[in-house]
Amino acid sequence: MCQQVADALDEHKLACGVFVDLQKAFDTVDHNILLAKLYHYGIRGKVHSLFRSYLTGRRQFVSILGKKSSESFMLHGVPQGSVLGPLLFPIYINDLHFAIKFSIINHFADDTNILCIADSLGSLVKKTKLDLKFLWHWLNANKISLNASKTEFLLFSHSSRNFNQPFKLSIGGKRIFESTSIKYLGINLDSDLKWTTQINDVAVKLKKANSVLSKLRHYMPLSTRMLIYHALFSSHLTYCCQVWGQHVKNINLASLDRIRVLQNTAVRLITFSSHRAHDSPLYRFLNVLKFSDAILRQNVLFIHDLYHGTLPPAITDAFNIDFHHSYNTRANTHGLINSVLANTTTYGTGSPKHQAILSWNKCQKITLKLTSSA
Repeated sequence: MCQQVADALDEHKLACGVFVDLQKAFDTVDHNILLAKLYHYGIRGKVHSLFRSYLTGRRQFVSILGKKSSESFMLHGVPQGSVLGPLLFPIYINDLHFAIKFSIINHFADDTNILCIADSLGSLVKKTKLDLKFLWHWLNANKISLNASKTEFLLFSHSSRNFNQPFKLSIGGKRIFESTSIKYLGINLDSDLKWTTQINDVAVKLKKANSVLSKLRHYMPLSTRMLIYHALFSSHLTYCCQVWGQHVKNINLASLDRIRVLQNTAVRLITFSSHRAHDSPLYRFLNVLKFSDAILRQNVLFIHDLYHGTLPPAITDAFNIDFHHSYNTRANTHGLINSVLANTTTYGTGSPKHQAILSWNKCQKITLKLTSSA
């Protein structure tokens, strides 16, 4: 989704992301509708009867201080905490994109995003309003409730761009409010896609982790200190870092320098080193990658998986790298990929796609140099 937004802004277009909050999504799945969709997808006969038996006839009651309520049948919902629960719900909403005309639908379990891209603000408003109307009809037909008060939208645009007319959206007669930053799947998205809020949020978490390390390191061996580092520090540092942590000059390098300093502090705390100690030997001793190297690795592995076709179609379609053309040109006889054309630094060369290609080419050149010297 971020790559699609970056591509749109690089082409001087506008994008609107509506982040839909489905109210008690897993609990409102209608069994008859789900069984009908399973039948449509080819699950029939005895297997279909097995699913019907699995979903229907379940009973529940409430117990407080040993007192039980009367039992009632569960007519809706998929069993949560089960293996099938997270699978049945995506099947239930899998046809939502057929109801939407202009926007791109992104799903992760019950977290749904509608992304509309247009050349002008007027066109963007018109298309988004129509798709929200289609969404409302689909939700009603599938008996899913929407929490309009928690549904927000971001108007993605260049930070220097101002709009005279207000951008108003509603769904089901209820107003949806615009935000400048929204947390989606654990990542803070800003309307200008410069990751200021995300970097600040991560920095706060890393400072807290360093505070814990500084206190506990005196009572624990190195192996335990490393467990704490990976659990409390590295987990926040590396989560989706390929999206928000790309080092691009004159964009977010100053902000990301805070992350670098905090990681240096962490490795010095773990090793009881001076605050002036050179950091590279400490990283090698702990077998830990620096933040920039971790992103470089993720970029290279991403291009590798993209080239070998092991990523989902939604990702391969969004990145759209022509490997065959790139590898057959004279300039790319050593596995280099032609850089994609970009109009802006922030959204073109700073996008995950462009940075991943640069990382891949960098590693290919190093490998070629080492092979030649050997």
